[in-house]
Amino acid sequence: MNKTNFALAFLAVAALAALPPRAHADSIINVNVNTSAFLNEANSEVIFEFSDGDQSFSSNNTATLTSFNLGGGALGSVDPNSGGPYTGDMSSTLSLQDGTPITAFGQFFTPGSFLSFTVDLTTNPDAGSTPDEFSMFVYDPNGNPLAPVTTDNPFGILLTADITPTGPVQDNYDPNDVTANPAGAPAPVPEPPTLMLAATGLLELLTLSTFRRRRGAAQDNAPTQGGGIAGA
Repeated sequence: MNKTNFALAFLAVAALAALPPRAHADSIINVNVNTSAFLNEANSEVIFEFSDGDQSFSSNNTATLTSFNLGGGALGSVDPNSGGPYTGDMSSTLSLQDGTPITAFGQFFTPGSFLSFTVDLTTNPDAGSTPDEFSMFVYDPNGNPLAPVTTDNPFGILLTADITPTGPVQDNYDPNDVTANPAGAPAPVPEPPTLMLAATGLLELLTLSTFRRRRGAAQDNAPTQGGGIAGA
């Protein structure tokens, strides 16, 4: 198990959570990720996260993922460090709620040529200026992200969807490998307020610290990948 995957994902969400909501909403229906760059690399990992924008932990939104297709790949075990209110896994239906600062779910897999699924987001905007946000990451066994690492995307996010008053708004950080239909066009992003960024960053660092301690404790007892579920 690679120790960096969840740490990178948490840091990415910490950076994004302080950004104000974008305009021109468009809900995500079908997602397809080209995973051929990681073809047959056992113990790669998919991570989905759902962050609570106003930190009220009201569980007012849910991301429901269904119709997973691994493109000839195989599923492994759920990452034991997954946490927050979620049910199910990628073998059937996976549901995440925003009842904690960040609900994080990871599952190991052996990638095929693609990974596709459907995500349905409820559309209940939070009262504050920071929206609830769904995000996705894919890492190889060494913790390298599938998405190109750039100045604007240092942690390898593939896709996000913010739940704004006008509906879900997606950002595709790797359009060469990811398609999401219907596709939404992101608006320019203004600078986040300094105070909001600092407060959000502190919360995320505290959460990350707790999560990394738990991950370290689980590392020695973590199950190896096995009992794979073949992709369609």
